[in-house]
Amino acid sequence: APFNRNHVRDYVGAVKVVASRLVDKWGDSMKKDGVVTINNDLLCLAMDVISLVGFAQDMDSLRKGEHHLGLDIKAVFQKLFIRMLSPLPYWKVPVVGTYIDGMGWAMNRLVRNMRQIIHEHHSALMVEGKFERSSENVQNNSVTDRSKSFLGKALLQSKAEKSKLAENRLIGNLLHLFIAGSETSMNTICSSLYEIAIDETGLQDELAVEVLTCSGLENEADLEGLNDSLPRLRSLMYEVLRLKGPTSLLALENAKAIEICGTVLPPSTNLIMLFRHPVTLESSKGHKKIPRSPRGTPSCEFCPRRWLVGADQMEDNTQSEEKLSVLEPSFKTGFRAFGTGLRVCPGRLLAEMEVVAVLAFILRRFEIKLQEGHSPLKLTTKFTECPNIDIKLVLTERSRR
Repeated sequence: APFNRNHVRDYVGAVKVVASRLVDKWGDSMKKDGVVTINNDLLCLAMDVISLVGFAQDMDSLRKGEHHLGLDIKAVFQKLFIRMLSPLPYWKVPVVGTYIDGMGWAMNRLVRNMRQIIHEHHSALMVEGKFERSSENVQNNSVTDRSKSFLGKALLQSKAEKSKLAENRLIGNLLHLFIAGSETSMNTICSSLYEIAIDETGLQDELAVEVLTCSGLENEADLEGLNDSLPRLRSLMYEVLRLKGPTSLLALENAKAIEICGTVLPPSTNLIMLFRHPVTLESSKGHKKIPRSPRGTPSCEFCPRRWLVGADQMEDNTQSEEKLSVLEPSFKTGFRAFGTGLRVCPGRLLAEMEVVAVLAFILRRFEIKLQEGHSPLKLTTKFTECPNIDIKLVLTERSRR
């Protein structure tokens, strides 16, 4: 599985490369404009990470402008949301249905591009039966190793098992990477930065101490190093995902007739499951309770420290940072962000690592605050749950003493 822990370790470097580009760009933007609008840059960041992780190609849309793949992916997002809420499945009309809303054209371009990427990737990898490294420099003279990309791992595993992966399946997996991993990561980072900026409990100072003392953040820190050294950031991320995350609902279609509260729903009924309300409820079952957090915050309220363990005394700063750890949330503790069981998100480790690493890079470089007179942020449901406004931050270079 290309997204197991061993493989995700190989992706940390790609995330750091793109995160360093982001903070450099924001530093330049502050010198030029005095404010940074973060939404689109974070979407470009997420897509750049996916292109490096997925198929070892550097879109670099952060610095070069939006890539044609990114533009088509954004178009697909918009149309998928329209289709999800449509009372009629117009896209199933023979021949012309998929083109009625324009999504068919974007999908055709994406499939052609993905097919070309697969062919080029396979040709570059296969040299006397071995995998070779790409000669493309990404940053700091490092290289992107095609054998360690998602696509490379899939091809390598297929070869080792002497099986053949259907091209359409590979294309579908690559497209799913973009669809499932770009807007979701962008929105999670956006909401996290907004919560840090509006916090009045000293959260940003706590996070800054944590990231500034994280050994090797910009270089040698690996997956375990990030997870072990940044418990406060991880707790913030989990709480954002729980209450303000990008997935507020799930659209389903039943294959067989089912009965819900006495009502029988025939096959192919469109169903929408809401995620936000259940995570605010208290459970009477001890093993299913959402933690109260060190400050005793009820589950219906946002608390960035909720998932910290060993932080009982941190309000008077007597608790040792070394004793802090994180209670990893699960479905039983009211966490719905990545699903559970057979339908759990396979990219959870990658997504968590990306969010934590990017936030760490930002907070290591800058002190952040909202632009004066900034409008309050609300989340609106589109393809994902996303900010209703552009978030504008004022960034100050942080002292690293």
